[in-house]
This record gives sequence, C-alpha cells and structure tokens, in this order.
Amino acid sequence: MPSNKPYPKVSIITVVYNSRDALKATIENIASQTYPNIEHIVIDGGSTDGSVEVANKYKDLIAYYVSEKDKGLYDAMNKGVRAATGEYVWFINTGDYIENHSTLTHLYEHWGLKDDVYYGETNFIDETGKILGTRSQLTTRKVPEQLTWKSFRHGQVVSHQSIIVKRELAGEFDLQYRVSADVDWGITALKKANSIVNTHQILTKYLVGGFSKQHQQKSWKERFNIFVKHYGWFEAIIYHIYFILRAVQFKIQN
Repeated sequence: MPSNKPYPKVSIITVVYNSRDALKATIENIASQTYPNIEHIVIDGGSTDGSVEVANKYKDLIAYYVSEKDKGLYDAMNKGVRAATGEYVWFINTGDYIENHSTLTHLYEHWGLKDDVYYGETNFIDETGKILGTRSQLTTRKVPEQLTWKSFRHGQVVSHQSIIVKRELAGEFDLQYRVSADVDWGITALKKANSIVNTHQILTKYLVGGFSKQHQQKSWKERFNIFVKHYGWFEAIIYHIYFILRAVQFKIQN
C-alpha cells in the first residue's frame, strides 16, 4: 500500500425514500469497508416508514444526514454533492452495495486514488441479494476497455453506481431531466476528466428495477435530448436507431 500518500477522503452519497430495511443494509455495507477515510452522506426525502429511525440508530456511522422533502431523486443527489467534502464522490443509493469489504482499499493499493475517474463493472442483484449476473452479461451495455465521454453514444455503458469521480469534476445534476440526469451528469464529468481508469473489477451490486426502469419511455426521450446537447442531432438520431436495432437483436438472442 502506498506509504507516502494519505488516504483521500471518499464521499459516498446515499439517497433514500421510504426504504427502511434497504437503508439499514446499505449503511452496514458501507460501514464494513476496510478503507479508513469514508464520509457517508445520507439524504432522505422525508420518509415516513421508519427510515429516519434507522438513520438515527446508525448516526455514528453517518457523517451528514438530512430528512426533508425534495424535488425528486436528482434534487436529493444534488444535496449530497453540495454536502460532500471528500476528494471523490461515489453514489451508492439505498438497496445498492459496494461489491466487497476491500473494494476501495484495493483501488488505493493499485492506483493511489489520484486519477480523475475510476470505473468498473456492476453485479445485478434481486431483492434477496442473489447475484443475477453482471450488467455486461445481462444487458446490451458493455463496459468499455477505455471510457471517454464519447463512449456514452453507445448507451450508458457504465452503471452510475460504478463510477467514482473527483468532487471538483462532479457538478450538480440538471433537474430538467427527471429520469436520465445521470446520463448527462456522467458525460459532463467525463468531458472534464484528464485521467480515467478502468479498474477491471466489479465495484458494486445494483438492485434491479430502479428509477429509470420504471420510467423507460420518458428515459428514452430525455436521453435523446441529452445526446443532441452533447453529440448533435445527426449522431442522436443515428445512435437511437442503433439502440432500437440492438435491443431487438438482444431480445431475439435471449
């Protein structure tokens, strides 16, 4: 392990709304990390199911906590970004988990946590915690060998949970996008990054059936507008035709 460099602080942001049991599991997962400099930030949207009581029970493990109404998922995530004081930000929302106890320690040992962005693979899990397979195996989106802002033309090729970004590059989410702001956020951050590292490891476990999956049609419309913003009209049209054909082929093959 590097001995001449302190452990950079990593701000892990968890957004929750009425998910008491999942919040408990996520807090415990993050607390079990062997990495010694984690700032866990929990943003609650005004839960009424006992999530507040869970957060209070684990208050010694949480660096920052607030429970109040918000304007939606990305507004809550923006609150987390504003509260973060670490050198890096990492979004691990309720029901999601860091892959194993030494994930961050492993990154530090191999790269020293000095680059702008670290990314990796994601395991999909069901509500029981059973691993269903990696995101690359179960969807049309494959983790690229070298990620750039142009990689997102092929879809969100890296799960939002499996990207760790320097806080200075992590701007706020654009609230005009209700279900796909993470795509815009990821492209914007990658545009500003000079060093992007493929960790070649599974970083997180993601509970399938998330927010954007529940709003699939709106997600596609927003993503088209995001593509126009970053890549222009021509590429937005071409790549969305490609997405449709790829989805049909994937469905037939599976």
